[in-house]
Amino acid sequence: MFAHHRIQRRKFLQWTLSAFFLSTVPWYWSCRRTTGKPKRELWLALAGTLFPGQPDVRKTGFYRHLRFVVSDKNYDPDIRRSLIDGFEQFEQFIHNKIPGFARLSFEKRSDWLKRYIRSNPQAENWLARVLTVIWEATLLDPHYGVNKKMIGWKWLHHPFGHPRPDATADYFSLLRKRQKSETIQRL
Repeated sequence: MFAHHRIQRRKFLQWTLSAFFLSTVPWYWSCRRTTGKPKRELWLALAGTLFPGQPDVRKTGFYRHLRFVVSDKNYDPDIRRSLIDGFEQFEQFIHNKIPGFARLSFEKRSDWLKRYIRSNPQAENWLARVLTVIWEATLLDPHYGVNKKMIGWKWLHHPFGHPRPDATADYFSLLRKRQKSETIQRL
């Protein structure tokens, strides 16, 4: 019935692993679509409503900076928590009232944001924190991966940050040095 072919172990493993990875691709893309992009678009629509016009919050790297702030263990945990909790409350409010917030015009988004502020006593504090993150992304040195092409600095006619961070004294290097010294002290 079947021809007896010897299959090599290496080929069998390659076929098995290929089949496994190919079977996970649809699951990966479905998860990615349902969790990442809508939240990103809602954050960007919110930031664009709070900070309209120039510079464009997408070009300043706001969302990248926001993700860094929320994940940075050295950032104030209360601020990180309030950003996350406030967004979840806003997302729930918007999703229950109007699921397509990110696709609305600026005027309609502004109206819905005003309604949200009236309905939630904590909204103004949360939005102030969001504005702080927007300003940070607009004003940080491009060395940190935001404010690329110095968009925020050019918008403010800022003389491009003097002195600029060098590779040994930027935030990430200082954190590594701090962690290293804390590790040494524990020994």
